[in-house]
Amino acid sequence: MVLAAFALTAVMGMSGLAVEVGNGYYAKVRNQRVSDMAALGAAMSYQANNSVSQATQTAKDIVAASGLPASSATVTLPVTVGGVSGVQVQITTTVPIRLASMITRAASYDVSTTAVASLSGNTSPACVLSLSKTASFGVRIQGASTLNTTGCAVTSNSAVSVEGSSNLTASTITGPSITASGSSVINGTKAIGSNATDPLASSSALSAAFVQLGVTTTPTTVAMPTAPTISASSTNWSFPANQGAYNALAANDPVKTNCTISGQAFTCNQGTYAINNFTLPSGMTVTFTGVSVVNVYGTFSANGATLNGTQTSYNLRSPYSTGWASSPTFGNIASLYVGGAVSYSGSGNKIGSGNVFIAGGLTIGGSSSLTIGAGTHAIGGTIDVGGSSSLTVGAGDLTANGSIYVEGSATATFGNGNYVVGKDSNGYSIDLVGPTLTFGTGDFSGTGGVYVNGSSTLTMGNGDLTLGAANDGNAMNVSGSSTFYMGSGDLSADGNIVTGGSSQISFGAGQHAIDGNLTINGGGTMGAGRYTINGNFYKSASMGVTANSVTIIAAGSFYTGGASSLTLTAPAADSATNGGIVGIAFASKTTSASTIDGSSSNTLGGIFYLPNSDLSITGAGSVAAPTCFALIAKTVGITGSAMLRDTNCTAPTLTTNTSVALIQ
Repeated sequence: MVLAAFALTAVMGMSGLAVEVGNGYYAKVRNQRVSDMAALGAAMSYQANNSVSQATQTAKDIVAASGLPASSATVTLPVTVGGVSGVQVQITTTVPIRLASMITRAASYDVSTTAVASLSGNTSPACVLSLSKTASFGVRIQGASTLNTTGCAVTSNSAVSVEGSSNLTASTITGPSITASGSSVINGTKAIGSNATDPLASSSALSAAFVQLGVTTTPTTVAMPTAPTISASSTNWSFPANQGAYNALAANDPVKTNCTISGQAFTCNQGTYAINNFTLPSGMTVTFTGVSVVNVYGTFSANGATLNGTQTSYNLRSPYSTGWASSPTFGNIASLYVGGAVSYSGSGNKIGSGNVFIAGGLTIGGSSSLTIGAGTHAIGGTIDVGGSSSLTVGAGDLTANGSIYVEGSATATFGNGNYVVGKDSNGYSIDLVGPTLTFGTGDFSGTGGVYVNGSSTLTMGNGDLTLGAANDGNAMNVSGSSTFYMGSGDLSADGNIVTGGSSQISFGAGQHAIDGNLTINGGGTMGAGRYTINGNFYKSASMGVTANSVTIIAAGSFYTGGASSLTLTAPAADSATNGGIVGIAFASKTTSASTIDGSSSNTLGGIFYLPNSDLSITGAGSVAAPTCFALIAKTVGITGSAMLRDTNCTAPTLTTNTSVALIQ
């Protein structure tokens, strides 16, 4: 009986201990489940609003909803586990001791559990975002390369790998796996996640811009004015060279009948005259008064003479294809019509203010010069200025049924006005080989392209520029050491734009529609506004291009290489003009790879949007940012000794939606 009594005590104690252990195990399982849920909830809350207090309250609410006291939860944010930033929830509850009280004086014991959930990558601004979930690597840095986005995050839906002696520095690095090998270094908080979404997928501004790819303006069709009717006549006008010869004219001579002479000047009555052959000696001047019309059906010979009449129209049926060696000078007149081609040689040639219509081409050769005053100007063929000659045309609209061809050391200057120009057999509306050509303010429409070769300089004034394509598919071809300056205004180019290695091109501010590639091998500037390129953007060779407050929308890829430099910054909120999109520097949905290579040095600011394109920065290519730079790409690869560095982001640039994960 005594032994049984002692044994009963031991049996009851052991039974009580077994019950208490079971209660404790149940409490631990329950607490662990609740702490897991609370940690995940807190991490998701922090992802949504970046608030420590709200994340803490979320965890305590989950604990309370699970039937435990909210006070039993301790929330710590952030914590670091294995280099990964997270939120920790610890739950401690008390388990009372009942059956085992006969073998212990303790009334209860505590059960604690801990869970840690990783924080997503958007706890800091994202400057590099790789969207591909199927690539072997979303962000891969190899060789002796550098990716430095101090103040920003690097977020990837595929693996992040830093290899060789490379360096990755970011505030947070997020990816499904993050590895460093060799002597490479990763600086920044690691976060495990792989659910980043495209923050610009639903951008209405980008959608509207992409619709404009390939949309250009059709050049104006060349339409020549209606030629005057010049009827045959048997009447000849032959002006004498002096007073005596005038006095000797027959009484019915048309000159004697209609004109008077004073020294070397004739004054003729107002009227409409039908003349067969017209002869005016050199050094003499004739002025028709009032509203007069002088129609010459046959030969017009007035070399070295001057013809005036501010309200007089001179209509000459015959062309002057053999040249005016000592050409007539026209003062300020109502209009001049020549029924064929006209060529000039010699200096000091002049046509004053008034409308000019030459039914054929206009040629100024050798070392000659021609000045045409203000008025409406129409040339039925090519305007050809060669040698060391010069052409100056005053203000007024100009129509040319052929091209404008200037070569050698010639110069041509056109005043303010609107220009409609045809093209030559090669498809060029403007063809320059060495000279200087300048246009004043006004719109220019050419049915062909522009070719600027040798050491030419082409300057367009402010106004819209509309171009077709030459036979080679180019709307603009600037080669040699030429320079092409465009004023402010909208550009429509129905073909490629390509420049040579020593050339310069300058786009004015405006909206620029290019139905082809934009290839800049030389230097230049890109004025503020949007460039809609239905092809690739390509910058190479050794000269620099500056493009500030610019948005490029492309159908193709992005490339910079060689020893070139590109400065491209997106429009800011207060500087977005001419279709530019705030914050967007370059955007393309192409699946073709984009590349920065060679020894190119690039200064980029704004967002580069390549959601379907692999971007490679190779060789000694580099990117630095004067303002906050952000990159959205399918994948990002940096190899060789390349670098992408950005130390200017202090505010969020991209919003990502990276998932949280339970890591402990």
